[in-house]
Amino acid sequence: MLDANDIQTISQIVSEAIKENNKAIHADMMTIIESEINPKLQLLAEGQEVLLEKINRLEKRDEMTGRVVILEEAVKRLNKDVDALKKAQ
Repeated sequence: MLDANDIQTISQIVSEAIKENNKAIHADMMTIIESEINPKLQLLAEGQEVLLEKINRLEKRDEMTGRVVILEEAVKRLNKDVDALKKAQ
C-alpha cells in the first residue's frame, strides 16, 4: 500500500509532467501561430489595404464625376446665356 510520502511523490511527478506538457503545447501553438496564422493574417491585411485603396479611388472618381456634372450644367447655362445675348444684338 502507498503511504502519504509515496502519494506526494507521485503527485509531484504528475505535476511536473503536466507543466512540461503544457510548455510543449504552448511552444507547439506558438510555432503554429508564427508559421501558419501570422502569414495568413498578413495576406489578409495586405488584401484589405488594396481594397481600401480601391475604395478611395472610387470615392475620388465619384466626387470628380459629380464635379463634372456640375461643370457641364454650368457650361450649358452659359451657352444659353451667350445664345440669348447673340440674339439680342
